[in-house]
Amino acid sequence: MPAFHFRGPSFFDFCVSIEGCYQSIHKSRNYKQNDLFRSGLALPAGVNCKAAATNLHLNACIGRNGGPYTFYAYSRGYFHAGERLIQSVSRNQLSIALLIYPIVFCFRHGIELAIKDLVIILPKLWNQTNTIQLTHDLIDNWTLVRGYLSKDPFPLDDATTDQVEKVLTDLVALDPNGQAFRFPSARNGKLFLQDTAIINLEVFADAMSLVAGAFDYWQTLGREALQTRYEMEKIGI
Repeated sequence: MPAFHFRGPSFFDFCVSIEGCYQSIHKSRNYKQNDLFRSGLALPAGVNCKAAATNLHLNACIGRNGGPYTFYAYSRGYFHAGERLIQSVSRNQLSIALLIYPIVFCFRHGIELAIKDLVIILPKLWNQTNTIQLTHDLIDNWTLVRGYLSKDPFPLDDATTDQVEKVLTDLVALDPNGQAFRFPSARNGKLFLQDTAIINLEVFADAMSLVAGAFDYWQTLGREALQTRYEMEKIGI
């Protein structure tokens, strides 16, 4: 199987420490929780976190307690989830014909979020604005951002944009509105994917490695360029 090369945590990932995550729950904000969505351990006052919290490392910081989380962060999460699923199925092919559905959905949704993130970020580099198209058709929002990817600071002669667009076109041909890998049938009862017989995981993984890596690069470079511009404007350059 192909090796995935996603970026690790960056400035834009808003990473927090495990201890800081737990401690912030019990400080100024009154966070809501229930029996399902709560901290792994409810420690009494005065108990040392590190000594007693055996599952503290499994606490996930969400919402105000770790964000603000953006389209960028959400897209990274879905890409990483798809990556881990592929790695797991590559080691053990049991139920591959069932696991292919969440695998494809994770990447498709990650792509949708990444494209919508670029719709927000990239126009700002040229003092423009775009409105996210409220649709699950990937091409609708892709057409809004593709033109920006051939301008500075992005490589002017990079073939990656065409390669990514080909993958998006193939994906939309099979799943035009993000439903085919979430549900077995449409609202009218028509079954999805009846004309497709095989999805090879390695072939799919190769394509998703390219696409996820490209969006990570575009999203990161766009943010870095925007931050540089704001800093230069601030000091009058």
